[in-house]
Amino acid sequence: MFIEALIIGLIIGIITKGRISNLFSLNIRGWYLIVVGALVQYLPVVLNLFKIQLFDYNYFTLIGNVILLLAVIINIEIKGVFIILIGGILNLVGFILNGFQMPVLHSLVSKKFIQLVSDNDVMNYKLISEMSNWKYYFGKIISMPNIYPFHKALSFGDIVITIGLIILVSLEMKKTYFRGSDNMLRFPHQL
Repeated sequence: MFIEALIIGLIIGIITKGRISNLFSLNIRGWYLIVVGALVQYLPVVLNLFKIQLFDYNYFTLIGNVILLLAVIINIEIKGVFIILIGGILNLVGFILNGFQMPVLHSLVSKKFIQLVSDNDVMNYKLISEMSNWKYYFGKIISMPNIYPFHKALSFGDIVITIGLIILVSLEMKKTYFRGSDNMLRFPHQL
């Protein structure tokens, strides 16, 4: 859903006469934390492909999410980032409350995904058949409409992050940056 958020943000920015070039002027501090956080989160997928089991891989997701949230926190002054932070915290709380696994409503996912979770080929997810406990409301319990071409299950945190990304992209495109050259007036003088 995050790619779609970027596209929607771009469309809104273009409609409101924003500049795509402004996005290249966006100064994201600690951008390397985003890269490290993503790599840490997806390292278990690579290790699982090679059938390497070092220890509980759920901690990789936890550590990766914390690193990503740190990157968000140090950029909190950028409009939309605070909303992204709230969504990230909602997802992290849901992950921790549910035993380091993200609950997914059984009826919202494909049979192939159900089989992958059952075979432990997809880590960090657990299937739920009904929402019997308040902790499950932090999980992926919202489905996209049938007209949407990709089948997606979303959490409330995912939706909040999506809204934050749309706001960030569209407002950054509207921002005014000074792009003038550094021409100073010089007056000859004599002492």
